[in-house]
Amino acid sequence: ASYFKPSIKDIFSCSTGLFVTNTNTTRGLTPRFTATFNRLKLLSSSFKPVAQVNVYKYPITNYYSRIVHIINLNKRGYAFLYDDVILNGGLN
Repeated sequence: ASYFKPSIKDIFSCSTGLFVTNTNTTRGLTPRFTATFNRLKLLSSSFKPVAQVNVYKYPITNYYSRIVHIINLNKRGYAFLYDDVILNGGLN
């Protein structure tokens, strides 16, 4: 499958652009793509999974998601669709 660069609207809505054309082939990738884009992991020099508490500590970040996670119990909460995706496959 091929993908194109998503817009800000695509990233924050998780339901437009490349995320609307889910097929059986790409359906499993959509949660990981949306989590990666919202957590700005593509700006990192490493694609290694990081602890959830360290995701929003960089100067360029999704500040809405950062605040949602700061104020919620156990630093959990849904700031965007698929916010429960743990990139390393661990328990959430």
